Amino acid sequence: MNEDFDILDEISLEQLTIGEGDEDERVAASATLECAVCLEVVMTRPRLADRRFGLLNACDHCFCLGCIRGWRQGGTQRGAEASASSNDQARMCPICRVTSHFITPATTWPRNADEKKSMIDAYLERMKKIPCKHFDGGDGTCPFGTSCFYEHRYRATGELEDSQVRKSTASDGSLNILAPVRLSDFLQASRRLR
Repeated sequence: MNEDFDILDEISLEQLTIGEGDEDERVAASATLECAVCLEVVMTRPRLADRRFGLLNACDHCFCLGCIRGWRQGGTQRGAEASASSNDQARMCPICRVTSHFITPATTWPRNADEKKSMIDAYLERMKKIPCKHFDGGDGTCPFGTSCFYEHRYRATGELEDSQVRKSTASDGSLNILAPVRLSDFLQASRRLR
């Protein structure tokens, strides 16, 4: 037992927290971390595809990607049963109950806050380059609106969608987010009336 402390004394704090270490160091640091849901070591899962972490943007609890996605899907209700509170519950960390709005897949666990931030930023940058399937080049409507991570580029012009949020306040003081209005909405409606 004293040998363990001797080894820790030899390792400086700087070596434990540097963010620019090579990939082997990150993999070694991630090798023994357990998922807080299934309690399995993430990097020893049988399937290679299951050896990924799910980073929550607002907390530092360790989860495998499959477990945290399953937690969210199990708590999210659709249709008539859906409520704001049930969806808010699904977005919370199962351990500390802090709300995180998205999950970032990662092959290694970040060693510090700077490394986590760079991993999340890199993920969001990759998502911005993938066309949104709901927006469909301007022919569809994305249900996520300005919260969508994917690219909203018009097929006809090649321009990105203007992502300004339109808001209105009701007489009771509640805030309403308005859907964007496009000329094509009126043109399609007029064709249906003929």
